Amino acid sequence: MTDHRNIYRVRSTSPKKSGSWAVQVRHDAKVLSKSFLDKKFGGEAGSLDAAIAHRDHLMGTLGIASRLTKTGNPHPGVSRTESARTIKGKQGKGKRRFDAYWQAYWTDTNGKVSTRRFSINSLGEEGARRAAIEARDRAVKAISLKEDPFFEAPRNQNATLWRYMDLTKFMALLEDSAVFFSAAEEFDDPYEGALSQANSTSRSFVHSRVPQTMKQSPEQGL
Repeated sequence: MTDHRNIYRVRSTSPKKSGSWAVQVRHDAKVLSKSFLDKKFGGEAGSLDAAIAHRDHLMGTLGIASRLTKTGNPHPGVSRTESARTIKGKQGKGKRRFDAYWQAYWTDTNGKVSTRRFSINSLGEEGARRAAIEARDRAVKAISLKEDPFFEAPRNQNATLWRYMDLTKFMALLEDSAVFFSAAEEFDDPYEGALSQANSTSRSFVHSRVPQTMKQSPEQGL
């Protein structure tokens, strides 16, 4: 039986709103909590699995994982889910479509829960299940190495430098034949583009050694 310690169910009073599972862990006189909505994780089973994965990661990070007992699930953070949606045709008539997935969940070092789904229709039952297990194992390993789970490095170490960009910037690159650079003042780092303290300290000394003919006039600026 799966251990639900530090996890509880929150049921919605409105039929239009989704229920959720919530994680609460008390540590050093503080209560750390996080909710997982059913509609975001494909249903009650999916949100519970995400909550368990988050709790295990959180308690492991805090060094209190010993409170937990081993769960019966050999692959925590992996679950099966089904979804149904209505697809409208040209005449406005709706057709119900049912899909089934195996999905993987993991929590990064910032406490953010990520998920990846693998279609059973495309990969088959066992293929989708195996893909979800491998995706979570790969993500957990990457996070432990402080790497991005979604980043795929080129196999050739001498490969040409490359980067991702959105479609709008790519189209502007082709139309303008120019590379886009973000304004430095828009960056999160307040010291982005600033001169170092050493530069400020030695500026007068360096300037005093510049030949007079190379110095600009006050009107031109320094």
